[in-house]
Amino acid sequence: MLSPRFAWTLGSLLTVVMAVRLVGWLPVDEEDRAIARLVAQVQHEVRERYVDEISPAKLKQMQVAAVGGMLSTLDSHTMFVPLQQKEQFNTILNGSFVGIGVNIQQTPSGEVIVETPIEGGPAFAAGIEAGDVFVKVNGQDVAGLNTKALRDRIVGEAGTRVAVTMRRFDGALKEFDVERRQVNLPTVLGYQRNADGSWDWFADRAAGIAYIRIAQFNEETAGRVRDALTEIGRQDGKGVIVDVRFNGGGRLEEATTIADFFLDEGTIVTVKGRKRMESTTIAKRDDTLFRGPLAILVNGDSASASEILAGALLDHRRAAVVGSRTFGKGSVQEVEDWGEDGLLKITTAKWLLPSGASLQRTADAAAWGVDPTIRVDLEAREVADLEQALAEPV
Repeated sequence: MLSPRFAWTLGSLLTVVMAVRLVGWLPVDEEDRAIARLVAQVQHEVRERYVDEISPAKLKQMQVAAVGGMLSTLDSHTMFVPLQQKEQFNTILNGSFVGIGVNIQQTPSGEVIVETPIEGGPAFAAGIEAGDVFVKVNGQDVAGLNTKALRDRIVGEAGTRVAVTMRRFDGALKEFDVERRQVNLPTVLGYQRNADGSWDWFADRAAGIAYIRIAQFNEETAGRVRDALTEIGRQDGKGVIVDVRFNGGGRLEEATTIADFFLDEGTIVTVKGRKRMESTTIAKRDDTLFRGPLAILVNGDSASASEILAGALLDHRRAAVVGSRTFGKGSVQEVEDWGEDGLLKITTAKWLLPSGASLQRTADAAAWGVDPTIRVDLEAREVADLEQALAEPV
């Protein structure tokens, strides 16, 4: 039989070994070793003396919680993502989801309709069209359901199927058996769809005012904005509205590239960190695509790369920023994949606007993010309507 001292030592060693495997490096100084000893001691006492027996799964859960608690004292963007949440995390990061691929909205009468099928998605391929009204999902009537409740009925695992009954404009009912699969979210959207499914970029064609909504910043975003601006120029666009409301950000380089489309010169953003070389992105005249009047729409959910774009254009007095103060995320995160243990997302630097101001919102901050030049604060009902209009697809 093991002596209590030997058992404690063995438990401590096992915990430290698991901690080393989790973080991928050995403690290098006395402070790190002291922390490892403390965690090992607490874990041993709980395992030996807690009222209920601690299972291996519960032990792993405790270790993950310990890491999460430690990181939570830093900032809201530094976090540990355990293995079971990696897929969801990567889905959000990569801008894709599992579903049938339709943008939906609720009409004043309460019906939920297809605003547009996502090009290349399963609903698009099945023949579901913009304006189709949801009548049944898997044989169940969906009358009276809001968009969230309907979304919960439709979504499911990739490879499974869902039966939907739709009502066409002429009143005809059509049945569709659609396979749920991975759908890439559209990153750049226009004002409305043309009859052929292409984007109509003009909110006011007579005045030449175009509209570009950037839903997220992924590896395709800058290229799609370039195509949109090229088409707007070809159609003699006079002014552009860029909408980044509810855009939580994404890739920094995409935001700086898009800012460069509107700037001839000057700093776009500076990245500064304690352990990384300071770097500054400068606009280039050769990359400018549009020099006409420009407005950026923002709100409290415009964050990260959205704030870089709006802030750079505002600092250079290149655009009017319209809406409410942005979220205030001015930090850079790097993601380390630790295989079966999970992911570590850690803040490593801060973004500074051309003025030198930090976007980051802190507990005692009087100012943060981007403060609009034209402030438009919406009522709660108006915000709900806007969220409905820009709802996530299913």
